Amino acid sequence: MKPRLDSPRCAAFGVALLLALLPRPASAEEIQWRQDYHAARQEAKTTNRPLVMDFGTANCFWCKKLDGSTFREPAIIRQLNEQFIPLKIDAEREAQLTQQLNIRSFPTLVFAAPDGRILGKHAGFVEAAQFGQQLRRALADSRPAENAAPPAAAPPPLDRGRLAVCLLAKAQEDQRQGRFAGCLECCRVLVALYPDLPQTEDARAIIRQISADPHQGPQASAQLAEQLAGLYLEMAQAAQRQDRAALAIEYWQRVVQLTPGSALSRVAEQQLAQARPVTAANVPPTTVRGQSR
Repeated sequence: MKPRLDSPRCAAFGVALLLALLPRPASAEEIQWRQDYHAARQEAKTTNRPLVMDFGTANCFWCKKLDGSTFREPAIIRQLNEQFIPLKIDAEREAQLTQQLNIRSFPTLVFAAPDGRILGKHAGFVEAAQFGQQLRRALADSRPAENAAPPAAAPPPLDRGRLAVCLLAKAQEDQRQGRFAGCLECCRVLVALYPDLPQTEDARAIIRQISADPHQGPQASAQLAEQLAGLYLEMAQAAQRQDRAALAIEYWQRVVQLTPGSALSRVAEQQLAQARPVTAANVPPTTVRGQSR
């Protein structure tokens, strides 16, 4: 006996079949994939939501498996739609972007912060449970730490007037203590950096005074020579460590010329004596055709 088409049982079956064939809302059943990279980047920045980029190709088996399993999980769909900007990228059409991100296999998932920072990558298929963990980690990494220290305040701009005053005070103190070379150095820096400030005139006056003084001028010259000789000694030691004996000897000789009779000069003379440069006087004789020469 065939059931009647107008029976309640047939009517209920027809309603169920109709509901099954009706399209379901995409927002509740499917991931709302974006297709345009630049638009998705702007949306992520505007909404302050991280990006999840799915790089794949049309003939990729594991890409299709990812779409048919992991991306069908209701929890994954909900999390991507509500907390992320999901972006599906055809790697063959977006070859330049794929190359820039150094993606060589498919599928590859890329997680990025709203400002574009790459938070992580995953190459290959991934199960829903593991992908959910990756999403939670990316979400946490994309947000600034709550206890992070605030950025350090920029230092206040340097006060040119105060620096000029300090330089002049240092020059005057060096002059009183007999450190005439240091005094001249402070004055020259002051003149070079702050020619428009009133302290510069005082610095020029100090330079003229030291240069004209029969005691201070020569002492400044001797102090400068001693500083230069000390530098030559250090350069000679560096050349000696590099097995550049000839250069070291040249520097020691300059020390002796700059500060004759000084402690630095005596150190250089000792080093010169130990170096024993090769000269015609200590070259052993050679034999030519059975005769020495």
